[in-house]
Amino acid sequence: MQKINVTIQIPEEYVMITKVEYEELSSNILLGKYLTLKDVIKHTGKSRSWLEDNLLNHPIRMRQIELFTHFPQGKGDRWAFKAKEMYEYLESEFLKILSRGD
Repeated sequence: MQKINVTIQIPEEYVMITKVEYEELSSNILLGKYLTLKDVIKHTGKSRSWLEDNLLNHPIRMRQIELFTHFPQGKGDRWAFKAKEMYEYLESEFLKILSRGD
């Protein structure tokens, strides 16, 4: 078996990390970040009224998202969602929501 030693120069503005470190950093990027309803509309491509009817005001789904959702309490108050949890929820449930299944 032959062996070759190679030297690769990495520019100073880059760092090398392990795949495990990268995955940990990637999974934590949304921690502490919040979404507005406009963010969810943009992410899903659905209208506000559609999201209200099929997700936000749907009794079963309201219970599913309540731990990571701030529900408006009055005039001028706005929806807010923990980003990581909402993205995970949409990833796992969106096809069910689209098909209007419970």
